[in-house]
Amino acid sequence: MKSKFWNEDNTGLTPLVFWVIIIVSLASIIIGSLLSQPDLVGPQMTYGNFDIQGITSFVNRLIPGISDSASKKEYEFDHIHWTPFIILVGGLFPIMLFWGVFRNWELFQYGSKRVFSQWIFFVIARLGVIRVSGMAPVKRSCLGTFPFLNCQACEMATGACPIGFIQNLLIQGIWPFYFFGSMLLFGLALGKSICGWLCPFGFISDILDRWSTHRYKLPSNLSYLRYWTMAAVVISPVLYLWFGIFDRNFFCSTICLSGKILGLAPYYLTTGAISVFPVSQWIGDFFGPGFFVWFHLCLTLLFLIAMILLSGRLFCRVFCPLGGFWGLFYPVSFVGIQHKSSLCKRCGTCEKVCPMGVSQAFSGFLDRSGCMVCGRCVSSCKSGAREFRWGFPIKTLRGEKHLTDPLSLGYGSVYNKLRSNLFLLGMSLSAKNPLDMARYAYEQTSFYKQLYKMPPLSFESLPVVQKRDLGSCDPYSVLSDEMVGKVMYYAETTGSTGFPTPSFYSENEFHASRIFSKITPYIGGLEMVLSENRAVVNGLTFGFTIAGMSFGDFLAHHGGVVANIGSRSTIATPERMVRTIVKLRPSIITGTPIDFLCWMRILREDYPQEVSRVLEYLKAFVSTAELCSSSRSRVIQQSFNVFHVDNYACVEGFFSVPCPCGEKHILPIYFTELFDKDLKLIGQFGEGRFAFTNLAKKSSPLVRYLLDDFVTIFPSHCPFGFKKSVMPHGRYELNVSIGDRIFGVRHFEEALFKHGLFGDYRILIEDDGMKATLEEYGSHDSIESIEASLGSTFGIKSKVECVPFGTVTKYREVRVSKPILKVMDRRACSTQTIPEVL
Repeated sequence: MKSKFWNEDNTGLTPLVFWVIIIVSLASIIIGSLLSQPDLVGPQMTYGNFDIQGITSFVNRLIPGISDSASKKEYEFDHIHWTPFIILVGGLFPIMLFWGVFRNWELFQYGSKRVFSQWIFFVIARLGVIRVSGMAPVKRSCLGTFPFLNCQACEMATGACPIGFIQNLLIQGIWPFYFFGSMLLFGLALGKSICGWLCPFGFISDILDRWSTHRYKLPSNLSYLRYWTMAAVVISPVLYLWFGIFDRNFFCSTICLSGKILGLAPYYLTTGAISVFPVSQWIGDFFGPGFFVWFHLCLTLLFLIAMILLSGRLFCRVFCPLGGFWGLFYPVSFVGIQHKSSLCKRCGTCEKVCPMGVSQAFSGFLDRSGCMVCGRCVSSCKSGAREFRWGFPIKTLRGEKHLTDPLSLGYGSVYNKLRSNLFLLGMSLSAKNPLDMARYAYEQTSFYKQLYKMPPLSFESLPVVQKRDLGSCDPYSVLSDEMVGKVMYYAETTGSTGFPTPSFYSENEFHASRIFSKITPYIGGLEMVLSENRAVVNGLTFGFTIAGMSFGDFLAHHGGVVANIGSRSTIATPERMVRTIVKLRPSIITGTPIDFLCWMRILREDYPQEVSRVLEYLKAFVSTAELCSSSRSRVIQQSFNVFHVDNYACVEGFFSVPCPCGEKHILPIYFTELFDKDLKLIGQFGEGRFAFTNLAKKSSPLVRYLLDDFVTIFPSHCPFGFKKSVMPHGRYELNVSIGDRIFGVRHFEEALFKHGLFGDYRILIEDDGMKATLEEYGSHDSIESIEASLGSTFGIKSKVECVPFGTVTKYREVRVSKPILKVMDRRACSTQTIPEVL
């Protein structure tokens, strides 16, 4: 029986969306035709007495600022001027073909004919030489608007540049219906293959790339800039119109490298030469009339130097708004590249040869919108994992689980990326400073009045709030006065130390998890799997904790149909949990890592015939409430072919953002501090006991709340732009000192799970050595190699014993406590402190 929430046709977009695009494009073309908008191309292309006499030339906005030679140009056809014809047809065109094929490994190794397609369109875009030479009155707008950059400053142009055209129309207050509809059809038919096969400047970029030293590689995250440029192309003309600026536009007169090389350079050397030369008129006055020439010349040289040093297409990847626009059509375009992850050997060859920086995983928004279908990866891939795709795109999510590589995940769309940036900006602006938050807590709650005795004057002098302080107080004492009538939820920590921390939430504070979920780069993957299969089984709804409720809330907010089953209760037993998983076949399961392994083991034992079908639908595992090292997360992903989103959270909710880069990033509404064993302040970065202050939450403020985990806080170099990260190592009191180093539970877990998949584990450290008891679960290295590795890592003699799964984890029993004590130090020199309740 098929899942009701699964899109069984597997298509990239439904036929309804496809037909909506067709209808919108045709309707726009019809409206534009009725408004005579096809006739608007000519006025944008006028050059002297072509195409429409008496209209100022478009190139006027790009001249050096002296006099306009272009609008004075007069074409005569009573005799032929052979010089421009010979220079182009006998010189430039053959030279460009030579450089196109010179050292072209695509052509000579694999027989790719792409270079000839590029050269042909380079020539077509410059057939205005027929008019310039006086052979025939060929209009500059004879080919309408090209789907690629083609600067209208060049006298030889035979078609308009789409970016220059739309900016010019918007400055005039005209919405280009006809142009918009035509672009939609181009995008549907060819998509970004236009950049790889037709664009003349792309042709030049490929030539320069073959001469590049490839000394540096562009960070992939910079590719988002092309969408900021695209936004500026649309917004800047509106602002120019608002301020009455009609003689220039943003993109063409600033960063368009294609216009500088293929438009301004020939203009300055031919028609505009009388204005530009002799240079003695302006060369001594940099900020005088020659400023525009100097600006374009210096920026062009800067771009060219960068292109020689960097690998790939710099301008196309980072600055081209048109390439960004064509990239948006990757889900619907009839031409594309298909990646078969099941055949991929992860050799990285495709990534090395890609001029657009597309990763070998070929997943995520930047990869798919960046691919220009040049076919280099298809030619160089030895395993056949890449191939050209023709016709309507088919999503490969179900058959090709490419999402299991977390590094390949991204925001999924420009909208998601921009939304994340706006939320982070909003958090930064809305956050109080720590002292103001402490004063608010003092004024609004009886707990902090009693704790501080007087209004706070200095944040650094405030006492640290420990779990015992909050866990032993009246919960209403931490509820702020102004929020008494607004709170709607109450939650506690699990209380593993015997002092559960209370917390209240208003409706907005509870729904903050929806915002946090939109900030993480995993949102692209989560939205993708939910679009395919909406079923979600939420196994985190245990006790009073907020995690289960908030997980269910944000997953439902993103379109999930959530079953809040609970975990290990007398009603929601592990067997019942598995029965629900079999029935619903969810795309996402939430739970603790050990619970997830328990459910998968029961699934294999009780429903062996359903295992393959359940795992076929399952795409993501989302966890919290239990420490999970990166090596453990990685082996879970590999074993079950899912991507794993592990959250580091507490009673406050999500104070950190899980990221595919492997780090957990601290949100800007949290002020974090580190303390030593005696609660002396270390600082905001380093290693120590973790305390935080929520700078935004009003209902039950937490100021200098000692979570008391052992963590490392460090500056991040995340490719998604986050600046601060936290690495949890486990409970501080459970640390183990060996030599001059302090090890948390995470350090031991990292050392174990890099050798394979295990169930639960226990480590006992005594004076004569260390003994690790590991539950057998999946494949793993030999016992001898694990022992040798542990001995080398921790510097003590190690012994490993593997026991059947279920020896430590009673995976069919109802849980009455959370297994936290996994590493026990019984040496005479032990500094470990084990709480009584634990």
